[in-house]
Amino acid sequence: MSAYTIEVLENEMALSLSTLKKMADGFEQEMVQGLAGESRILKMLSTYIGRPTGDEKGIYAALDFGGTNVRVMLVELRGAGNYEVLKKVSFPLRDSCAGYDYTSSCVTCEDLFAFIARKIKMLIDDNETYRLGHTFSFPCKSRGLNEAYLINWTKEFETSGVEGRDIGIALQEALELENVHNVKPSAIINDTVGTLLTAAYQEQDCDIATVLGTGHNTCYVERNNPWSINPMIVNIEAGNFNRVPQMKYDLLLDEASERPGEQLLEKMVSGRYLGELVRLMLLDLNESGAIFAEYNLKNVIRNETLTTADISTVLENEGQESSVVINMLKERYSLNAVSVEDIKVLQTVCRLVRNRSARLAAATYLGILQHIDAQLMAEHIIAVDGTLYEKMFGYAQELKAALQELLEKKNNKIGLIMAKDGSGIGAAIAAGMV
Repeated sequence: MSAYTIEVLENEMALSLSTLKKMADGFEQEMVQGLAGESRILKMLSTYIGRPTGDEKGIYAALDFGGTNVRVMLVELRGAGNYEVLKKVSFPLRDSCAGYDYTSSCVTCEDLFAFIARKIKMLIDDNETYRLGHTFSFPCKSRGLNEAYLINWTKEFETSGVEGRDIGIALQEALELENVHNVKPSAIINDTVGTLLTAAYQEQDCDIATVLGTGHNTCYVERNNPWSINPMIVNIEAGNFNRVPQMKYDLLLDEASERPGEQLLEKMVSGRYLGELVRLMLLDLNESGAIFAEYNLKNVIRNETLTTADISTVLENEGQESSVVINMLKERYSLNAVSVEDIKVLQTVCRLVRNRSARLAAATYLGILQHIDAQLMAEHIIAVDGTLYEKMFGYAQELKAALQELLEKKNNKIGLIMAKDGSGIGAAIAAGMV
């Protein structure tokens, strides 16, 4: 093959302002078509819930099921935008040491929700009665706030018998079988909706929320929705947007995924896939001798072993003493013969992948803003939750910079706020709004 250099990669990954604005326009078009039921790309799902007033009060149970780690919480809403997490427990759905995997196709819907019901039982007081809000972060068709049918699994979940099921009934039946009769599932929302509810409970200008973590999605408040005369939060299922500037590595990753052709934006933006994108790029650079020339990386860094935590470690030490990165490469991948130039190339690849993710996400936010406030006359707050935004070194700054570039002179109208644990708190708020 011809020499593949870091300079070639930089040129291939460049996203001009005009490219991002074209993408934003396409996103807005798909939103409009989705609201009219004419888009196969953006589902634009009704959530049957609006923004909270901030004055909701009470103690509520919350179930946050958005990935391979599930959380159960007891939350006290105190009004005036104040709340407190009273209890919280987190547990994995996949644990090789314990010998179980509830994300596998060998596991049934009943098995999965029985496991979750037992965890809820551990947290609650038998002498109290609770309404429970359930954040379920997968594409669902809702027919009411507590009636949601899983359309299809994402994030590589394969648990059998869940697609097409009413998630609320599945949880209710599991609770009853576990003799948990004092918990009433009352609301099912998406994690992005939970993030918006959490932020809007405190900030009334918040009308967009996004999750940048293992997966990626965005929701917003639609004032002219086809389901209600009142403003309603719409779950865009933005990760499935496909009018994106793909490159070779995106195609390779998509082809090897569980659902080729689906969730294309998510596969370019979310933490679930960024490590694998970096790995695929490194393989080509390695083959041309541009990095780690002493090794054949195909035999060293295996499929899906490079993590977003690794990327963050590399980026956090960019331009500094590289001993931390060198030690990480030795310990995790047995790469002992590493040069300063190798580290520089690795840092550049990680930075390119991180920055592209942030810029693509920012373009979709511009599309939403164009839809709800074309002239940007009002102020808007975008709430963000997720480990990618919170923990990846430099990600939040890149996202903010990309938005400022896209919004130009109107960038002072838009604010970004962190809504940590928004999906869990938001579930409790949803239960409090019933």
